[in-house]
Amino acid sequence: MQSPSVPQGSCDGAEELQCDVEALSSFKNSVTRGDNLLSTWTGNNPCRWRYVTCTKIDGENLRVVELDMDFEGEREEFTLSGVMVPEFSKLRYVSEFKTSA
Repeated sequence: MQSPSVPQGSCDGAEELQCDVEALSSFKNSVTRGDNLLSTWTGNNPCRWRYVTCTKIDGENLRVVELDMDFEGEREEFTLSGVMVPEFSKLRYVSEFKTSA
């Protein structure tokens, strides 16, 4: 079995936020259980998506900086299952990724 490779390509410049959209969309598509939790993850502005926090980097370009998927103590419907996709490496500015065990 081959291990997945890190996606090629640059995420610099005017299309930086689009790289975040692609990475999060790939993650959403890999979710096998609980994908209804990510139903707001549509369109080209992840800063409006639930569980996603953005901020301006260098005072100008919005980028995803946090994912808060800590559903601990919630009902069973608040459970995600899936795999971490290689495209996740495009999320250069994510400093917090909150999950529950």
